[in-house]
Amino acid sequence: RGFTVAVVWPPHRELGFVPGVQLGVEEANASNTHHLSGKIRLKRFTEGWDSSGRSGAEIAHRVVADDDVVAVFGHEVSASAVPSSLTYENHGILFLTPKSTDPRLTHHGFRYTFRLTPNDRQIAAALTKFAAARGWKRIGLYFARSPGGESVGEQLISAASENGLDLVFSRSYLPSEASWAEMDFRPMIAGDSREKVDAVMICDQLPRGAKLIVDLRKMGMGQPIIGCDKLDDGMLWDLAQQAANGVYVASAVDPDATTPQFLAFKEKFRRRWGENPGYGASQGYEAFSLLAQAILDSDSAEPLIVATTIRNMTWKGLFGEFSFTPEGDIQGRHISIKRQEDGKFITVH
Repeated sequence: RGFTVAVVWPPHRELGFVPGVQLGVEEANASNTHHLSGKIRLKRFTEGWDSSGRSGAEIAHRVVADDDVVAVFGHEVSASAVPSSLTYENHGILFLTPKSTDPRLTHHGFRYTFRLTPNDRQIAAALTKFAAARGWKRIGLYFARSPGGESVGEQLISAASENGLDLVFSRSYLPSEASWAEMDFRPMIAGDSREKVDAVMICDQLPRGAKLIVDLRKMGMGQPIIGCDKLDDGMLWDLAQQAANGVYVASAVDPDATTPQFLAFKEKFRRRWGENPGYGASQGYEAFSLLAQAILDSDSAEPLIVATTIRNMTWKGLFGEFSFTPEGDIQGRHISIKRQEDGKFITVH
C-alpha cells in the first residue's frame, strides 16, 4: 500500500526546497532495489510569506485531514513551524522541518518532530565567533519584532557578550502590514549611520530583510553585513542586487562540500533541473532521503516506529554523519559562513 508525504512551503523564485524533495521522491519511486518503488505520493501545500505564521498553521489542519499523509516536510518560518508541530504531534504525523531554528520547536518533548538544521543558539554562536575572528568587535544589530527575528536576536545579544563583542546599538522594528517593498527603514537607520561599528547584524527573513539591506547601503553603511540563515537564499540577490555584495550568512549547507554524497546529489540535481542546488534544494533532498532510509530500516511506514528509528540511529547525509537528540534536534551539522558575491554565495568559513 502506498503513502503520501506532504510539503508545506512558500513560493520561491529559485529551484529550492520543493525540487529537492521531488528529486528524492522520483528516485525512490523509480528504484528497483527496494520496496518503496512506486509507493510514494507527493502532495504540495503553498503557505504564504508572512511573519505571523498564520497561513502555515492553518494549512497544517488541512494536511492532517488527509489520512494517507505519514510525514510532512517544511514550514519555512518558525512562526509557522512551531504551532504546526503541535497539530502534527496530536495527529501522529512525522514532521521534519529544514529551516526552523527557534529553540522552542523542540522544547515540548514531542515524539514526531525533528529539526534538520542547527538552532538559533548555535547559529548566533557561530556568527559572533566569526565576527570576533575577523576583528569586528563593534557591532550594530537590527531585528524584526517577529517570532523568528526576536528569537535569533536575543541569542545574538547573549552570544555577542560571551565572545567579547561590543554591541554599539540594538534596534528592533515591527513588520509592516504593508507590502515589504513599501517599508522604509531609513528613518530608523539615520542616527546609527554615524556610529562607528565594524559590522552590522540582521535578524529577519526575506523579502523584508533584503529591503533593510538596500536601505542600509543607501544610508552609507558600507560595513560588512552579517545575516542569520534566513538570508541564505538566491532571492537575496534578486531583491537587493549590488547592495547584497558583502553580506555574510550562516548556513547548515556548504555548496562547496566535496563529500561523495553531496557531489553525487549535485550532479543528479543539475541533470534533473539544469542548475546547481542551493540551501533549500539540499535540505529538501536530505529530508526525504532521511525519511526513506528510516522507513526501509524500520520495515514500516508507521510514523511512531519511523520516528523511533530516526531518533536512535546515526545517519550518513550529504555533508557527513548526523544524529538527533531525544528532543529531535540535529547533531553533527557544521554551520558554514558564506559571503554574497555578485549573485553567488561563496563559502568563507
